[in-house]
Amino acid sequence: MTETVNVEEQIIALQNWMDYVRGWFMYCVAYKFCRNYESIMKGKFQQELIHGTFYERSMKLLEDAMCEFVYEDAEIV
Repeated sequence: MTETVNVEEQIIALQNWMDYVRGWFMYCVAYKFCRNYESIMKGKFQQELIHGTFYERSMKLLEDAMCEFVYEDAEIV
């Protein structure tokens, strides 16, 4: 029984962490969008919105983890 509770606690902790990370990613992307609004609207913005932000490396780590642990085919990611 304690093992089940521990797994449930870990799942809840992971979900809470994912909510936190998602919020920071959205903040970074929204900030970058606002800072580059004119070039985006003119079609001249040529990079991902996460590029050049504090969380760019975090996004790469999450993508790598998805390739290794979630998806069988890296092309899906």
